Parts: sequence; structure tokens; C-alpha cells
Amino acid sequence: RIDAGSENAFVDWNSFVWSPDVYFDGGTNIRSDAPVSQAAPTLYDQALYQTARSGKAFRYSVTVPPGLYTVHLKFAELWLTDIRQRPMNIEVNGRIVRERWDPAEAAGQTGMAADIRVEDIAPGKDGRIIIRVVAVGENDAILQGIEIE
Repeated sequence: RIDAGSENAFVDWNSFVWSPDVYFDGGTNIRSDAPVSQAAPTLYDQALYQTARSGKAFRYSVTVPPGLYTVHLKFAELWLTDIRQRPMNIEVNGRIVRERWDPAEAAGQTGMAADIRVEDIAPGKDGRIIIRVVAVGENDAILQGIEIE
């Protein structure tokens, strides 16, 4: 579990520890104090969405043991004021899992959580799961959290 954009670990309502932002290449950290509607799994976990990695393109490379995993990515638009302002492509191990995807449009409004689950992901030959996020519009792409289980 990675709390993207955060400099501190976070303990969620299930007592799971989310590490500070690690394993990234590219992008910068951004923060918002805006509230998040329907943070998943509970409103207690809003802090996971209030920091993000942001940039035109960035990636995370996480080493895992052999096996099949579910990659859970967390998003919420807390910086822009309308939907369809942050289209991005999201890849997991080189496979596009969302194309021109916008978190506010997926949630139906800004300020609401919109998470993506990608199932049956095996690490590459190097033992890594690579998540790549690329902005395809004027505004930077964002990512607020990664959970690999």
C-alpha cells in the first residue's frame, strides 16, 4: 500500500499501513485540504486522497513475489473545478487499463473518490508490477493511492 504524494505513513480504518510515497519515477507531490465524498472504504480514509503524485507522466515500479494480484488505484479530483479536465491513460505492466479516463467524470463530480481495480496481474520477468500514468490533455495526471493485494 502506497499513499501517493505523502511524506508520512497512514493507517487506515482497517489498521492497514500505507507507506509514504515510494517506488515512483517522475511527477511531483501535491496536497489538498478539500474533503472527499465517499472515500473508499470509509470517510475516515479521506487523507489517502488529499495527497497525490502529479505530472505529465510518471510510473511506479513495485517488486512483488510471483503470483496473481489485484491492483487497486485511488483517485479523487480535488484540484480542478469540473469534470473531463484531467484525461489520462493508465497502464499496468504495459497494458492500457483506462484510456482518456478522468477521475471526476468517473465519479460523476469533483471531490468524490473514483477507484480502479485491475485483477489478475502477474509481475513481469523482473518481478515487478509497473503502473504508468500519462496525461493526455492539458492538465497533469494524478494518482492518490496504490494497493496491491
